[in-house]
Amino acid sequence: MEIKATYRELNSYMQARFGKPVSLSFAGEKEMRVTYTQRVLIKDINVSVNIHIDEVRADTILITYDGAFGLDMIISGVLSFFKSQFPELSAGIHPEEGHRIRINLSEIEKAKAAVENIELRDIRPREEYICIEFGLKVPK
Repeated sequence: MEIKATYRELNSYMQARFGKPVSLSFAGEKEMRVTYTQRVLIKDINVSVNIHIDEVRADTILITYDGAFGLDMIISGVLSFFKSQFPELSAGIHPEEGHRIRINLSEIEKAKAAVENIELRDIRPREEYICIEFGLKVPK
């Protein structure tokens, strides 16, 4: 099965949910661009990071990020902010060496029910949308 979410829908959701100017866009095969707009004095500055989806397993996603100089410091700050704002989600987010982040959905309390019932198979960024492929698990 597949779920397709357009970048427009996702960007609108993030703006409404978090009140932050963050946008997702297509950047290439298995890669998305995340752009955050920050107002500095009288000018808007865009900070972009490319996120490559390295591996998708039933309950784990491994991504690599690449961007401007000093990005590790920014990512570290974003992860700290995220963990303080959403501690229930942060249990499954594990920064690794080499600009990698492993997301273990089975360690996130709110995702456990989904992980028990569906098997994540792939995440494919496309020009206009993100396609998430999954299968239903057969009860034992």
